[in-house]
Amino acid sequence: MKKALVYCSKGLGDGLIFLVISNNLSKNGYKVDTFHPFLSELNGWFKYTEIKPYPEIETNFEFLNDYDLLVINSDYNELNKLLVNHAKNNHLEKTYELHPSACKGRNPPKGDLKFNSDLTVKENLAIFCENDLNLLNVFFSNDITIPTHLKYRKFKKRIVLHPTSNNVERNWPKEKFLKLARKLKKDGYEPSFILAPHEKKYFGNSVDIDIPNFNNLEEMASFIHESAFFIGNDSGVAHLASALKIPTLTVFSTKRKQKFWRPSFHIDETIVSWPLINIKGLRLREKYWKKTISVKRVLKGFDKLIKKFENYESSDL
Repeated sequence: MKKALVYCSKGLGDGLIFLVISNNLSKNGYKVDTFHPFLSELNGWFKYTEIKPYPEIETNFEFLNDYDLLVINSDYNELNKLLVNHAKNNHLEKTYELHPSACKGRNPPKGDLKFNSDLTVKENLAIFCENDLNLLNVFFSNDITIPTHLKYRKFKKRIVLHPTSNNVERNWPKEKFLKLARKLKKDGYEPSFILAPHEKKYFGNSVDIDIPNFNNLEEMASFIHESAFFIGNDSGVAHLASALKIPTLTVFSTKRKQKFWRPSFHIDETIVSWPLINIKGLRLREKYWKKTISVKRVLKGFDKLIKKFENYESSDL
């Protein structure tokens, strides 16, 4: 059996999306190892691949010799750059470097695939599996397997809110998230903020909205899977909710990012800032996009998401 390595960038969303490649390789006869710094906490949720932690930065990368195919999601991390350089210098004939990016100026896309910015990253990767890897049976899913003890959308009024991301410029204001949570609570919902341990003081010392504690990614994924809806920033947690088939509403700063990075494993809705003039050097979009998205707009988007999901459920009966 041929062996393939899929090396994901460190973000949660990157890992979940690149598992689409791992899934397709597995379904087409490969034994697949997937590398990611912490997704191994969900190893039991992906039956078709073993998720391994990153190698040590001092490694000589000899382990790459064991694989017939190398697919590397490149980024600007030092270990990642060393790995890409070694693979291209020593295994060029079996190496694909993929660098998805919606940027046209800073950090533009590079590597062995010309991404179509009018399609989601997930769709681009599925097309890559068909056109470049020549796989016969191609799927758009990362085929996550939920543990049987969990009940899908068990808490019909619980809404997961994710007010952060790994880039503060992508975050809708925390004051608006808090106002949204209180409005949802007043309307009979049960909002919960998901925050990393180092973000626990994001809203200050006291807040009237539930903030659950999780010991690992598996506990967080279990909580999301048993919740009814997700509302959050453009982030890896949004992609996790989507992969878990939770109806997802995501806030985006630009239409370009929305088209490319939209969580699209399941029913979703998006809120995008109004178009803003971009004058070189002034960074107007980065400074003012948040002002164009009100709590009222997000609530309208949530109503649309509910209707979309209800129509999906009724058509699936």
